[in-house]
Amino acid sequence: MEEKKRETGIDLISAVPWGTHFCLFYQTKQDLIDILLPYFKAGLENNEFCIWVTSEPLDEIEVREAIGRALPHFDRYLERGQIEIVPYTGWYLKHGSFNLQRVLNAWIDKLNQALLKGFDGLRTAGNITWLEKGNWRNFIDYEEATQKTIGQYQMIALCAYSLDNCGASELIDVFSKHQSGFIRRNGKYELIESSEGKRERKAEGRIEEHSNELEKRNEQFREESRKTKEAEGKTRQYAKELRMVNLRLKAETKRAQEADRLKSQFLANMSHEIRTPLTVIDGAVHLLQKDSLSLKQRDLLVMMRDSDKKLLQLINAILDWARIEAGQTKVVKKEFLLKETMKNIISGFEFEARKKDLEIRMICPRHLPSKISTDEGKLTQILSNLISNALKFTQKGRVEVRLSEESNSTIRFSIEDTGIGIPEEKLPLIFSKFYQMNGATGRGRGSVGLGLPIVKELVDLLGGKMEVKSKLGKGSLFCFSLPCVSSKERVVPDRDGSGTPSKTEERVKKGVNILIAEDDSSTYDIIRRFLEGCTTSRAVDGEDVLKKIKEKSYDMVLMDIRMPKMDGLEATRRIREKDSDLPIIAVTARTFKADEDKCLAAGCNDYIAKPIAPQKLIAKINQYAVRRLSRRQNSPPK
Repeated sequence: MEEKKRETGIDLISAVPWGTHFCLFYQTKQDLIDILLPYFKAGLENNEFCIWVTSEPLDEIEVREAIGRALPHFDRYLERGQIEIVPYTGWYLKHGSFNLQRVLNAWIDKLNQALLKGFDGLRTAGNITWLEKGNWRNFIDYEEATQKTIGQYQMIALCAYSLDNCGASELIDVFSKHQSGFIRRNGKYELIESSEGKRERKAEGRIEEHSNELEKRNEQFREESRKTKEAEGKTRQYAKELRMVNLRLKAETKRAQEADRLKSQFLANMSHEIRTPLTVIDGAVHLLQKDSLSLKQRDLLVMMRDSDKKLLQLINAILDWARIEAGQTKVVKKEFLLKETMKNIISGFEFEARKKDLEIRMICPRHLPSKISTDEGKLTQILSNLISNALKFTQKGRVEVRLSEESNSTIRFSIEDTGIGIPEEKLPLIFSKFYQMNGATGRGRGSVGLGLPIVKELVDLLGGKMEVKSKLGKGSLFCFSLPCVSSKERVVPDRDGSGTPSKTEERVKKGVNILIAEDDSSTYDIIRRFLEGCTTSRAVDGEDVLKKIKEKSYDMVLMDIRMPKMDGLEATRRIREKDSDLPIIAVTARTFKADEDKCLAAGCNDYIAKPIAPQKLIAKINQYAVRRLSRRQNSPPK
């Protein structure tokens, strides 16, 4: 931490070092303005990135107007992106509730972004009038954690509390969690000594004095309210202004909701329009691999397959980040077999590891719980991303995935590689979106810089915390701990002892008659070729589906969702009105969770996303075909 002190703009305090955490108790709105305006003015003029978290009695509009009057060139600081004015609902209560770790991580993320942009550090202030009594203890824990953490960073934090909202115990709580503090009332300062013992001895006297002054002021206010018509006029004017602000807020909320709806619609359409041709490319590459090709042709095919895979990863990353930013990422917790899930994840990377002559191994102690409860899909996404990165940047040696139990309800996941490593000065920046490291490390190639930010957001969403250690030229270690509700069952040995997942059948069972509902001819042709050995027919839209199943009996329907005339959802609902047994598998390029829910709600038995993985499609078909064929064979002849 640099030794040079930073000007606070507050006469009573003057200059302080980085890592200062102090509190302010104010009496009036003007007292608050008189402190925070010079405080932020000093920060802006000294090349610091500033964040003002607003709450009653000052809203965003009043803050902007006040700073504009106090600072002649305020617009330049806004254009430069040197200051953010944020309502408390967008900072402390993001996602609707207060989360200590999320808020602390957010301050550090903002600091890292500020340093990356060339600012000296971060200056913050937040007014705590929004805090409800029921959340007081949780917030005081946050103040204590800030006090313990801030000394490590180039940050200055000022926490403002209204004297009207604090009793004796609250004052003591706040004082004990800050390095220093002061009171601003009646236009004057009162410095609070940092000595905890002295502060506790004098606290009771200050509280009593404060209570008496408050009572006296309230009595004067009541008397003036009864006698002064001017006060009534000001109240009416304030109410009018408040109604106008509420109307503007409602209008802005409506516009934001519409923008969010249009964004979601755009993402869904983009997903469909890109994934549909990718299905054809992906399927064609898969089918060509089965043919006899020259060495040159196989090299070209590998290039196509790798580029196709990278494009799909890029699309998925963009869509994942859009879902996270839009707040559409939901946690779905369920119980699952931990060791089986881990083996499935590792097996998906064994071919890539062999290709680079790398060792990939998993260490999963026998005493770990057999089953845990968390979001299996998001855990798989986190681990897959970290393992993929480890393999990408490791040229020799190994990639090791370790699991350990920190407590009965917390499991730690570690991914360690012997790769190129990350420079120490770059570690605070790697979780910033779109950030890439180039130059000597070679990191950043083949991506847009969203993988690690998505991993960090998902870990935070699951209640964990991401950690990273790395040494240039030696390798990297990424760790995170997740709260997982475990069952009492313990790990049991595999039946075959190998841990190797069973092989998926590569062909559809003979005798299956499938109706493929697909309006795109190229996509239909690829699916038809996947299903060689069984009987297939084509329907080009929902109306054609209804017509064909009326004319002929089918064992199942592969139902494209987005089709002309009548879409797949409506066609499925019509089928279910008369036939509840016919298996229907939705095939769609829309990959949002809401789209999958719509398919199942309409009556589809299952769901598969484009581009289609042949083995996955065949496995799903065979799953439903067994029961269908058995029923047909056992039914009496007509």
